[in-house]
Amino acid sequence: MDYPNLTANVSITVDVAGKNPGKIVTSLEFLANMHSDNMIGLAQTFGPREFTIGTINEDREKDLDFVRWARIARALTSIQEHTSTRLAFPKSYTGDQAREILDAARILSGTPISATWQPFQVNRDPNIESDWIKYGLEDEVDLRVIRNIEIEIDGVRHVVGKQAALMRAVVVESSDKTVRFKPAESNIHASMVRFDGDAEDRRVQVRPNPKQAKTDV
Repeated sequence: MDYPNLTANVSITVDVAGKNPGKIVTSLEFLANMHSDNMIGLAQTFGPREFTIGTINEDREKDLDFVRWARIARALTSIQEHTSTRLAFPKSYTGDQAREILDAARILSGTPISATWQPFQVNRDPNIESDWIKYGLEDEVDLRVIRNIEIEIDGVRHVVGKQAALMRAVVVESSDKTVRFKPAESNIHASMVRFDGDAEDRRVQVRPNPKQAKTDV
């Protein structure tokens, strides 16, 4: 049944802190879409789903808090599929912490992320000395750096998976103990992808060219 002259005033109070993201994400996404560009349908909770369609106040704009909360809840729900650590919606968060959660969800879902990187030095591993490759200055190499994927929730760091940073680099220093790399001019960005192997955090793997096998340093 339609009610063409019906007007409903709705008051919404939301408390997301400490909640299970998977149980609140659809409600938050609904609230994030309650703005004037959309329509709303109402139906009884029992019986056939016969919706009464109405408009949302044309002056109602997107509530950015709901939009942000919905994105974080969706990301945490996705991350939860990859870790047995129980994740709760944060009581508070910074912009950097929110981006960390969103990026972790993208990488774990299989979506690469591009990022710039700074020159860094690697200490050669004496346990695999026989496999060391003698690099020459300005040699261009492909690097794979394994790192834990971590997110922070209310002051606690959680390891939720692993990622590999794939980089094209140039050797700028090389000795028996260390090698230093900088970004190659041909590609200054690293591609961050999910890593499902056994290599530990901070392991650096290098490949001088595609025809040679990867060797740890």
